[in-house]
Amino acid sequence: MKDDTILLLGIDEKKTALNEAREYTRYQELLDTYGETSVFAGPFRTLQEQFGAENISVLNLDSWDDLKEKEELFRQQYYTYIVPLGLRLSDSYDNILENKRYLYAQLLVWMTGRTASTIVMTGVHASLFNTLTEYLAYEKQEVKEVSDYLFNLQGNNLVYVSNSLVHEDYANVILTGLLLDDVGSYPSSDALPAACWDIDYSDISMDLVWFRNNHLRPVTVENLKNFASEPFIKSVLVDRIIKYIKNHWPDQNGYIGTAFSDYKLVKIAEQAEEYLKTLTGWILYDYDILSVTTEQYADSSVGIHVRYEVWPKFTVEKYTDEVIL
Repeated sequence: MKDDTILLLGIDEKKTALNEAREYTRYQELLDTYGETSVFAGPFRTLQEQFGAENISVLNLDSWDDLKEKEELFRQQYYTYIVPLGLRLSDSYDNILENKRYLYAQLLVWMTGRTASTIVMTGVHASLFNTLTEYLAYEKQEVKEVSDYLFNLQGNNLVYVSNSLVHEDYANVILTGLLLDDVGSYPSSDALPAACWDIDYSDISMDLVWFRNNHLRPVTVENLKNFASEPFIKSVLVDRIIKYIKNHWPDQNGYIGTAFSDYKLVKIAEQAEEYLKTLTGWILYDYDILSVTTEQYADSSVGIHVRYEVWPKFTVEKYTDEVIL
């Protein structure tokens, strides 16, 4: 989508603008800062020229340990997609104070847990393995590693894709570009390179997104799942619709801090219904406003809860959520 924002995370040889998230609108502007050999150059150009991305920021880290200090960035600045370059699922660090080992992927999931961001990661390139069996054994271990660490986290904000496209260093960049497409459509492209291995569904029994070579149509992306434990939002297609609904919820802040009345609650319900109606036939099959209620807080302020039920595309189930004003 045109308003999607992307953050590229990486460790560049050129120690420029360290730990500072910067937005770049032109490829040449990025080159002027980091140079043509930068870890960010290829991914930025791919996202902008091949997929039409318009809102790309770069965060140059001195080491992955710098991520520990970025909680405020991810809480204050919303990015639709966060794309680490060169970070594996199993990459870890030791917390000396707690005497525990943590994964950087686990840290990213935790720091973005209250946002609608999605982290898109990939691993070692498939071309470095001798056989498909050897490659899938590696991927299985990577997925198991992170799954063991996400048991108490939601997990829907982490997607892992097989790094198996020929002549592409970062499959997570390609997948991110595909996900910029219409939220109501299955991500696709007629210009994807072939995958290194001919993987089929019988080969996969894990939360791994992968690319499939097809004889009669272009290469396709398959098994679009995240690491959520909740089945409904485990589908990346459904999850991004749920996130889109909340991210584009109409501005109803005018009702906050004012004396409430039944009339205002009715107007809030009408505005919410009008919004969801615009999504019906595109990303929703159906919807229903379940309730609009108020809650008195300890500081005497009042919160307004809008509960709704939606039936997104790509699923036969309905989903209940709420917005709090």
